[in-house]
Amino acid sequence: MTSVATVIDLVPGAVGVLGEPTAPSWAPREGTLPCASFPISRQGLERAQLLKVTATREVFLNPIPLNPSTTRLNVDGTTYAVKDSREWPQVTVVLAEEVN
Repeated sequence: MTSVATVIDLVPGAVGVLGEPTAPSWAPREGTLPCASFPISRQGLERAQLLKVTATREVFLNPIPLNPSTTRLNVDGTTYAVKDSREWPQVTVVLAEEVN
């Protein structure tokens, strides 16, 4: 069974699916900021969810490396979804809300 590909353009108002990525990283879409992959939480998300991007923010993670299995990052009391960024110390975090 093929896993669900997940890409959300990092622009406010963009809507994408929260699911399991099919590749370790994502290439930018033409005319957009780099895309983000949102893996299914290790805690067990059983169904795909639509998310709407409400804001983006750059965060410098050095010297703390980002755990590749981490899907959320708390910044100043706000929880963000995090793009796969094992190769870069500075990442784009995405504040998103679930779309019912």
